[in-house]
Amino acid sequence: MRAADKLFGAWRHAVAAAGFIVPGNQRWDESSILGEILALHRQGAPLALARVPRALTEAAVMHFGTWRSAIERAGLDYDAIRLRRRKSRDEILALIRAGAGTGRMGIGPEGAISAGLADQAREEFGNLSAAIEAAGLDPGQVMVVRRYTDDQFAAELRKLARERPEMTLTEVGATSLGHHATKRFGSVRAAAAALEINDWPRQVHVALPSRDEVLVGVQQRHRSGASMRLTEVIHDDRRLMNGAYKHFGTWRSALRAAGIPFEEAFWGRPQVKAELRARRLRHEGISAAAIERDDPRLWSAVISCFGSLSLALREAGIKAPPT
Repeated sequence: MRAADKLFGAWRHAVAAAGFIVPGNQRWDESSILGEILALHRQGAPLALARVPRALTEAAVMHFGTWRSAIERAGLDYDAIRLRRRKSRDEILALIRAGAGTGRMGIGPEGAISAGLADQAREEFGNLSAAIEAAGLDPGQVMVVRRYTDDQFAAELRKLARERPEMTLTEVGATSLGHHATKRFGSVRAAAAALEINDWPRQVHVALPSRDEVLVGVQQRHRSGASMRLTEVIHDDRRLMNGAYKHFGTWRSALRAAGIPFEEAFWGRPQVKAELRARRLRHEGISAAAIERDDPRLWSAVISCFGSLSLALREAGIKAPPT
């Protein structure tokens, strides 16, 4: 046990590394989630969302809101662990221009250029200044975070409100003025109120669905064959997920209130293979068209768990039907 903890970070990782399935359903809380993330990090295991066990990412989303929040709560740099596709020179320049166009300055999560983009720009152009110049911009204006006196800030914010009355709260918050407002006044709204700027910026508010609308939405999603996993719902329909949490406390509770047993909402590889074998025994079609027509949830699970029907059939020991 001590050797397993030392070499693999946790007993369950040693078991998994040996090729065995870890039995049972783990009960997660914030401490165990962060411990699991740090154990994986100590092993040098990938922590990108697509490379982490789904049970861990789902628990992280339920407790921290997003996978990024969980990573950052564990004291790790989210940008450093993300899987990144190599960008072309043109893509790097376009992203630099887009970042500068937001009005932000500097590098980092709140800057014009993310840390990851800055790293790729340095690799491609030799240094960041050269990349910014290649984008047709002044490095001094993009990389340096502007500092405002109170008078300068007041004049600039009033000017922005006068020239851009359609700006939303989110858009203003992304600018250097918005960052200064948050640091100096606590929020953009508070800064605007202090300067007697009325009805600006606009706040776009989309009402959450009612309790009954959530139930209907959950049932419709289930009938359509779409994945009922929380991580997939967050990606596809965040409004539905937020409504579920508002009215039912958890996604699991919303599923049960909608008459969908929690256990039936999820498919794993073993369940998919068992169902494919059962269809074969019942002499039901195992072609893509037949499965998608007869059982959309099974079809969705096949793609989610295996990526293709041919791989799922091969894993289940079933010969694929002729095409």
